[in-house]
Amino acid sequence: MFWSAPLPSVRLDDEQQANTYAIWREVKRQYPERSAALALAMIVNAWDESRIENVCRTDAEDSCGLFQLNAGGNSVAKALSEETPDGRLNPTKNTRGILELLRATGGEVFAALDRNATVAEIAGIFRRDVERPADRVAKGEFTERSSQTVWPQYWNTKADDLPSLRMTWVPLSPGQIALVAAVAAGGVYYMRSKR
Repeated sequence: MFWSAPLPSVRLDDEQQANTYAIWREVKRQYPERSAALALAMIVNAWDESRIENVCRTDAEDSCGLFQLNAGGNSVAKALSEETPDGRLNPTKNTRGILELLRATGGEVFAALDRNATVAEIAGIFRRDVERPADRVAKGEFTERSSQTVWPQYWNTKADDLPSLRMTWVPLSPGQIALVAAVAAGGVYYMRSKR
């Protein structure tokens, strides 16, 4: 039985909801066998980093997008920042960028999933080890607490008590809907042309 990907309990506009589902889709695509706790934890991080908006910081940092990828921080963010328009502002590309960083620096995140940590613990470790902000420990603790606001129903849920991402249903993106419609239209055209 499929579990429907939830939206956070914080107030979100239509764009923030679409961005949240973009995160769900990308995490599910890359880690289908992992607990949905991974996506829940990443959404807390996107909330703390950008309020799940495609924005750029206006301070001295060159950080943009859902996970505020810093152009000077690593090769993934640098490559995205050099696209026109800035690839970090695309929610799917931004999520793929942070997932690349997770593969490189997320050993403790995966260890937390394997030891059946809570969503809040995983979110804090993700912030500390993958996002790597200034004052990493304090920001990780902040994100762990923030989980209670973003996911009051899941923050204290253990990873093994949630379904795998493979068993999580996520609404289609506008691009996926267009593709399905095009395939269906092609099928109808083919059937009519055979008559």
